[in-house]
Amino acid sequence: MPTTVTVIRDGGVRARGYRDGDAIVYDWGFSWQGGEHEQRSFVLLDTGFQINQPVIFPEQQRGWWYCDLVRVVDDGHTVHVDDQAGGCGRAEQQQRVACLLGRARQRAQMVHRAAFVGVSTPDRL
Repeated sequence: MPTTVTVIRDGGVRARGYRDGDAIVYDWGFSWQGGEHEQRSFVLLDTGFQINQPVIFPEQQRGWWYCDLVRVVDDGHTVHVDDQAGGCGRAEQQQRVACLLGRARQRAQMVHRAAFVGVSTPDRL
């Protein structure tokens, strides 16, 4: 059963999330180009891998996944997630990212189903 956790992203964004084993899902808000946006992110605690489907991607890229290699500090009820790599674009990261992406998608779907079935994103958190 998922439990509530506080996620602190890059030392600045504080969001409520849900933990299921070694995976966390959390929603966070941000301003971009004059608009307010809500983004859902998934973190694999054991591998330091975070994915999301950016709400600001252009229409032709909607549904694509963006991934980050992150440093995770797990204090139990509070988890710090700090971007370490700046996304998947760097050549030295591509092999690790390719290996982790399949696992991340599977776990993200499992956590999403367990914590958010039938609940809209902004109202849940």
